[in-house]
Amino acid sequence: MRKPKKVQFRAPPKKCVYCGGTADTTRDHVPPRSLFLEPLPKQLITVPACSDCNGGFGELDTAFQEWLGFSLGVATSDRSRYWTEKLLPNVQNNQRRRREIVDRLQAIKVTDPIRQAPVEMYALPLEADIQERMIVRLVRGLWFKEFHEILPADVPIRQMLLPSEEGMEEFFRRCKWHHMDGQFSYGVGLVKERPWTSCWFFLFHGGNVSMAFTGEAASRLSNEEDEASSARP
Repeated sequence: MRKPKKVQFRAPPKKCVYCGGTADTTRDHVPPRSLFLEPLPKQLITVPACSDCNGGFGELDTAFQEWLGFSLGVATSDRSRYWTEKLLPNVQNNQRRRREIVDRLQAIKVTDPIRQAPVEMYALPLEADIQERMIVRLVRGLWFKEFHEILPADVPIRQMLLPSEEGMEEFFRRCKWHHMDGQFSYGVGLVKERPWTSCWFFLFHGGNVSMAFTGEAASRLSNEEDEASSARP
């Protein structure tokens, strides 16, 4: 007697957290591995991503890595190590890239943590598009990791760069925090009564803080900035 065929059950294909396309073959590191120093944190985060999205992040990773190296400065041993291990290898054998970076450096004043006095240093300005793309990528990737669902493509995300943690203690306390060996930390606060509304903090190597809003909070921030811009003479 002929045996009946077994019904083959196949799990539905995973979706790319960035574009919603099919993502059966690749996973993206969030944050990118290139932003970490050796030894790498034990619990690196990966999320499903299609090959087009994942393969298109190379230039973004390099640009953000260079900016992060300059923005962190060299005031502490950890920041100095990031400078030496991540930034210099990318440019020391590339004369054209060195010239491009030198031409873009800008002098800024920061507070020396040892002397507690303002000092002048050079920083690399970050193009708004680079910063926005990286923060949006982090929000979408970590949203999936936190809530096991994809943030809809039409939900607005608004990012901003914070000069310091001063005055943000109340926001910090309301967030659920995750730390990756002191190299990267992120906090997320979810407004449950408002769908898709949240607040995010990203801390890189203890020397740079970025903030992002999603949903209603992002829309409100954009409206306030538009009103302030239109009110200027």
